[in-house]
Amino acid sequence: MRLHELLHRHLDGVHTVVDMSHEGVELQRYLNLSEEVAYDYQPVENLEKLNLGSGVVVVTLLGPNQPVHADVTELARVLQRFEPGARALLALAWPTRELPYHRLLSPFVDAGCQVLDVAPLDPTSLQGIPSALVIERVRSLQPLRGYLVSDGSQIPTEQQFDELRTMLRIVDEFALSDFAARHVRNRLLDLEHAESARAELARQVAEMAQRAEKLSKQVTSREQQLYDCERQLEALESSISFQAGNALVRAACHPGRGILEFPRTMYGLWRRRYQSQFERPST
Repeated sequence: MRLHELLHRHLDGVHTVVDMSHEGVELQRYLNLSEEVAYDYQPVENLEKLNLGSGVVVVTLLGPNQPVHADVTELARVLQRFEPGARALLALAWPTRELPYHRLLSPFVDAGCQVLDVAPLDPTSLQGIPSALVIERVRSLQPLRGYLVSDGSQIPTEQQFDELRTMLRIVDEFALSDFAARHVRNRLLDLEHAESARAELARQVAEMAQRAEKLSKQVTSREQQLYDCERQLEALESSISFQAGNALVRAACHPGRGILEFPRTMYGLWRRRYQSQFERPST
């Protein structure tokens, strides 16, 4: 989701967007406001002069790096100026897994604000701002879950306001903690998928290693067989029977020259065989 998409979901009845971001932070170009909604930049120093009531949305950037980001103390001052119906769009610069939602609860509840929406932002649209939320100063709970809905818009009595504070803390903490937990659950699923992929890769590597070992043994066996065959071929080619047969084939293929050479070849083979019978093995 983009920042303007989150904002436009909560522009019903809104006539002015007040940008109270610190100097140098340019959020206006990410809001995509229509002509019906006025844009007004006001530094925090002008807070006491502002009328922050119904129909007004305050936008600002919260985060851990001052003075670029507004801090929780400054946010509490702004929220205390809210009248019922005023809303705020808070861009959050903390990584989602490190969102200090417990620090935001007290300013929200003390000002009577309810979290209406919280969502992750598209990292390609607003770099370094992973999430944002929308809050509203309420007299009674706005619909969030069926069992948390409260009807009526009358100004609460002190006892009702105490009850509202309790319900606001429950609702706000639920919305923020669920958002943070959702990110952790998604991260856990990603890690589980990565672990499954790693296990599958390890299994495939083990299978390939087994196949490689098997192929290596087959290659060794084939090399031994080839060596034995070469020895057998060498012994066969050096045998008198093979050479005699080879001389006979040459004589048949070349009747003239082959017949003249055949007796001489056979005599040489006979003489070699005769000599080999009387040779004594060397010591």
